[in-house]
Amino acid sequence: MGGEVGGAIWAAFLAAFVLAGFTASAYAELVTSGMRNALSV
Repeated sequence: MGGEVGGAIWAAFLAAFVLAGFTASAYAELVTSGMRNALSV
């Protein structure tokens, strides 16, 4: 039982980490493209 709960916690943590990484990369790409457009104007 403890092992199953621990696995669920790690699975949730991994999912949150992946989601956070995806969001951060998308946001960084948006910011860099926005800065590039602002500099080119």
